[in-house]
Amino acid sequence: MTTPMATVEKRRWLLAVIGALMTVSGIIGMVRFPPPVSPDPISPPPPIELRWVAAADLARSEEVALRDLAPLFLPTRWNASLAPTPQREPGKTFFDRETLSYAFGEAGWSFERDLPPVVTLNGKPLAEARPIDALRSPHPTPTLTGFGRGSAPILTQIARAGYVEIRETGTGRQVLAVALPMEVKPPTERMWAPVEFLATVEAAGLVAPLTLTSRSGVEEVDAFFRNYLPQAFRLGERLTPGFYRITVSP
Repeated sequence: MTTPMATVEKRRWLLAVIGALMTVSGIIGMVRFPPPVSPDPISPPPPIELRWVAAADLARSEEVALRDLAPLFLPTRWNASLAPTPQREPGKTFFDRETLSYAFGEAGWSFERDLPPVVTLNGKPLAEARPIDALRSPHPTPTLTGFGRGSAPILTQIARAGYVEIRETGTGRQVLAVALPMEVKPPTERMWAPVEFLATVEAAGLVAPLTLTSRSGVEEVDAFFRNYLPQAFRLGERLTPGFYRITVSP
């Protein structure tokens, strides 16, 4: 047997459930979803038809010209004015149109008119000279042979073991240039390229050993001149205080 208190509790829960259902149904009634939209069918474009038309039909001719697939950089009657090319006669070529002329124009230089009468060609006046006279000369040797030629003295190259050139690093001024005798030859028979050093000199001589900046391609040559220049060549005693670039070439 239920008590009055339990009956009241059941009624409260029943009213609460009914109120919750009514609230949820009201919220659902306020929410509206859009109806589904079916996509429109896409129809393919009509095919392009190129047809031959008569020249008299101007409207259709312009339509065909707009749909023409020819490159636009080619000359046509729409973008260039081309003169009609005359047809050649049978058996004629393109160069047959021009008339060959072997005479000089009046704008050229007239030797007989511009040069003084004392000018002669092979001992003859210009009016009496022939083309063969231009190749002849009264001199025993050809006249034009000496153009750009001359007797230059040929210096005999002195045998040397190397060539030392010293320049200041700041100004590039050449301080010393000496050819080394054959006694100072590096201990190798291989070909070597010019080698360069940097030297710092003070009043007492070289501050430090020479700094190798450009190799000769042969280790024996680099080591030989790095020791020879400060010791046997007395580099520190030949130079004033400063910074120098030393080049030793074959």
